[in-house]
Amino acid sequence: EIAARVIRHIGLDASVFNVEMMYNRETDRIHIIEINPRMCGQFADLWESVHGTNTYEILFSLAAGEQPRFRRESGRFKVAASFPLRLFEDRRVIRVPDVHQIEAVQRAFPVTLVKAYYRAGERLSDRNQGDGQSYRYGVVNMAGDDQPSLLASFEEVRRRLGFSFGEIG
Repeated sequence: EIAARVIRHIGLDASVFNVEMMYNRETDRIHIIEINPRMCGQFADLWESVHGTNTYEILFSLAAGEQPRFRRESGRFKVAASFPLRLFEDRRVIRVPDVHQIEAVQRAFPVTLVKAYYRAGERLSDRNQGDGQSYRYGVVNMAGDDQPSLLASFEEVRRRLGFSFGEIG
């Protein structure tokens, strides 16, 4: 509702867009971080998992001057989420999942994306993270039948991927 209201208010129309928000549990408030008048490719698979429409289909229709066909809730799953993997202190990367571990997780769970941003041996501070408060070392996109099972599956996926970090020394 917040995103819909602000997009209508600023007059963005005939475009794909994304609105990044953050929920503050302590104040029970939602804050808009940024509005991007473009599609976020990171979420295309999530929309397809739930709605049955990949957002690239919508983008291509708009680019061709056609009316996009957007199916709602016709995907295989009821919920989907992108889980950024973050640490809040600098560490040395000890281990990242290999291609076989990632493939095994994708066979066992409805995981559509696993991205690791570092290699073993690197420090998290070796890369500019953008938010100044945390280090994003990876991301996992996945879907599920409901939020509790999605969250439980994500915890198991994170465990199986086996990222590990050590002290800087």
